[in-house]
Amino acid sequence: MKEEIKNMKNIWNKIKKSILFYTIVVAVVFVITHFLLKIFNVQFRQWVYYSILVLVLIGIITGIIQIVRKKNKKIKIIFLTIGLITSILIIIFWKVILLIIVFSYSPEHVVIKDDKKYLAYVNSFLKVDVYYYDYINFFLIGNKLRLHEYYGSGGYDPLDGTHNNKPLQYYYYDEQGNITDTNDEYYNKGYSNSKVYDKEGNEIANLPDTNNPISTNNNLEEISKYEEVLYEKKINDKTIIRVVNNGYILAQRLIVSVQKTIDGGNTWTEQIEDSDGFIQIHNNSQFVFIDENIGFINDPGLAGTSGENRGLLVTTNGGKTFIDSNIVNENNIDGDIFFEGVPYLDNKTLKVKGYLIKNSQKTEIILYSTDNGLTWKL
Repeated sequence: MKEEIKNMKNIWNKIKKSILFYTIVVAVVFVITHFLLKIFNVQFRQWVYYSILVLVLIGIITGIIQIVRKKNKKIKIIFLTIGLITSILIIIFWKVILLIIVFSYSPEHVVIKDDKKYLAYVNSFLKVDVYYYDYINFFLIGNKLRLHEYYGSGGYDPLDGTHNNKPLQYYYYDEQGNITDTNDEYYNKGYSNSKVYDKEGNEIANLPDTNNPISTNNNLEEISKYEEVLYEKKINDKTIIRVVNNGYILAQRLIVSVQKTIDGGNTWTEQIEDSDGFIQIHNNSQFVFIDENIGFINDPGLAGTSGENRGLLVTTNGGKTFIDSNIVNENNIDGDIFFEGVPYLDNKTLKVKGYLIKNSQKTEIILYSTDNGLTWKL
């Protein structure tokens, strides 16, 4: 019995001298604390998470070194091999790691707004968004989003004291995450996913129900009464192609149709061959038809986000069908490539502006296509 107690004490004495042990204890306690705070709708501030992460990494590295120094030759070789492989991977993927760190970091600002103290996080990569949470103290904030502001194109911090930009859109939230106040006309006018509205906010019709042909036909007839020409291309004296806005729906989207006339505008034919005759795109989309068959829609995606569902749509049959254009990165250039604007002809070559995001830096580029815009190359 005494021998067992003695062995236990020896083991405990060894553990007490292990930096790795205390590092693991700190990490476990922090994780438990994080989830306990979450129960009360509280979370640590960003700098606390980063500080703990750095401390844990230092503790792990120091603890491993401490263990290696005390172990036999085989153990040392194993740990040194693991360390060497890890170092090589870090060197190879350091750009990716740096990009992840840059994207995950958001500047913090303590802000007084509407006589209330908030902690604001700024995300300004492609689009500038500011997210406000209840300020509690130097270490803690509420974990419920209270206010979201959208400022437009990215690249700056609107709260750094050097800009006077006002938000283009704002959304206030209650405890349940419901919007209580906003200047977004679509929310204010009660827009829904199943209803279509004109620009004055009057309901036109429900979106077509493709499972019910009668309902579909009725809805198409009602929707077609509201038309706002967004783009028009005159091919010749008789032939004209145009893109028409047929109504607004929720989430900053609208439904559009493509129409064509071959008699100078006396009669128009719907081009889109989908069952409902429309396609859904986001606001501020851009349009162009190069000729009677080739056309493009540059959809910027949902404003106030990182650009969900953005992309360049192409038709090669006069608007009957649209598919996504693809970028072919033949030279395996590092970074993310995006379309900007709509394509154009330059000496009979189809080109489009774009930009390359690399190490959080934006560089303008030109892309070209040899297959009518289906694929693009640098």
